[in-house]
Amino acid sequence: MSSGPLDDLSLQIAPVIAGVGRTLADGEQIPIHLAATRALDNGVIEPHYTSQPR
Repeated sequence: MSSGPLDDLSLQIAPVIAGVGRTLADGEQIPIHLAATRALDNGVIEPHYTSQPR
C-alpha cells in the first residue's frame, strides 16, 4: 500500500477462517484512525478509516 498518502479507506470484512495469508499493508505502518464502523446482518463489518489527525 505504499502508493502515496492515504486519506480514506473503507473495507468490507467477512467472517472467514483463513489461517495464513498476506496482510493488507505487508507490515507497513499506516497512520490512520477508525472513524466509523457498521455491522451488517450477515456478519460482515464495514470499518471506515481516515488519515491520522495532526
